Amino acid sequence: MTAMVKHFVVLLSLGVVLVPAVGPAWAVPIEVTTSPAGATVYVDGAYAGVTPLEGYELDAGTYLLRLVRHGYQTLHETIEVTQDQRVFAFQLDVVPVASLTITSEPDDAEVYLNGESVGRTPLTLSDLDPGEYDVRIQKPNFIAAVHTVQLDAAANEVHFELTERTVQYYLHEIEAQPETLSNYTELAHLYLVDGDIPQAMDIFRKGIELSATGTPHNDDVTRLYQELEHAYRGQFKIGTGDDDAYVREQLEQIIEEVMEKDPEHAAQRRSLASVYTRFISHLKIIELCQRIVKDNPDSPVFRQMGGIYLQRGQMEEAIDLLERAVQQLPEDFESASMLAMAYHRSNRLDDAEKLYDIALKLDAKDSSKGEVFFMRSRLYRKKGQFAEAEKVLRSAVELAPDLRRKLTWKMQLVDVLIQLKKFDEAEDICNEVIEADDGGIIDRRARQRLRSIAIRRGNAADQKTPAPPTAEDPAP
Repeated sequence: MTAMVKHFVVLLSLGVVLVPAVGPAWAVPIEVTTSPAGATVYVDGAYAGVTPLEGYELDAGTYLLRLVRHGYQTLHETIEVTQDQRVFAFQLDVVPVASLTITSEPDDAEVYLNGESVGRTPLTLSDLDPGEYDVRIQKPNFIAAVHTVQLDAAANEVHFELTERTVQYYLHEIEAQPETLSNYTELAHLYLVDGDIPQAMDIFRKGIELSATGTPHNDDVTRLYQELEHAYRGQFKIGTGDDDAYVREQLEQIIEEVMEKDPEHAAQRRSLASVYTRFISHLKIIELCQRIVKDNPDSPVFRQMGGIYLQRGQMEEAIDLLERAVQQLPEDFESASMLAMAYHRSNRLDDAEKLYDIALKLDAKDSSKGEVFFMRSRLYRKKGQFAEAEKVLRSAVELAPDLRRKLTWKMQLVDVLIQLKKFDEAEDICNEVIEADDGGIIDRRARQRLRSIAIRRGNAADQKTPAPPTAEDPAP
């Protein structure tokens, strides 16, 4: 008998039982309660249940408890679990909320909280998180007011005394800030509402002249021309129909005078020219352009006005003016290229091709010629002439003004090469694009094209491989 066995026998005779020590000694069923109940319990980040939580077993040790309930602050607690410490109770604190009461004199003003419309004064907003808020209110014929408030966990109030927009107020503002275009727009509006048409026209004239300098903010320019359009279309219901006709006549005269006074600059103010083409008949626009060109034979006014129509999609008017521009300035690249685009969009493809040829022979920046090459490639693709499209696209890529345009045009070239079954070259270009635009939108397009090329290669191989012989068609 070995020594170990003898020792074991002695222990048995003494009544000692040996239990192998494997795993934890015991598990403790814990209880977690909260006031109020209904909190979600996480133990060391793992979901355990909802309070009141009973019978959830943990080994003795230290744990991180997280208690979450909507409307209450999340509680993080470290607990020590033992045989004697297994019940845990916690008090949850309510998330602090604030209220804000907004009043104004006069009332019924629209209220914006951090830019979002929330109602009209008087207004009380509840359940707001404490913090800083921008409160803005506005009411027709009153100056908008803005106030920043700091809300604490209590009731808060803010009151606005609105200032009425009056003629005297805006006259004072124009005197103090003569370069602020919005003051002219608001004053002209007040004059129109009051029926003082001569004064409104005088202020409109000053506003239009200021807008043509290029210094005002774009939003202020847009607002001015919206007001002009409303006045021109008679939306203010000023007096009789004769009054509306007088307003239109005066506005046309003002705009004509401003443009003739400085045609180069005024016509470049796209918004001004855009409003002009909305207001006045096409024939009157041609007459004005002719007068300007008569005084200044090098003026690009025909091209500029034609470009407005082109942008708006009015192809007939655009072509009429751009044809006159090309006739007036036969060496002007922009006139020829814009007319080519107008023909192209009107599906006059042969005429467009001729004008693209003319434009490419004129002096211009390489980037501008690159755009023409690209537009010409679209024309060839529309006609199904893919070999010609490939040639001009290569020229476009060489003259691309920036990397983004170069990669985009390269992907257009890939599509043409796929049509021509030049798969190897198409693959090479896709890989170049992927390397240059790793992870970008064009990168994804290139990867899609690679998959498409692989499929087309497989289809082409299937077409070249003869079908296996069948019983009805035995091999020779």
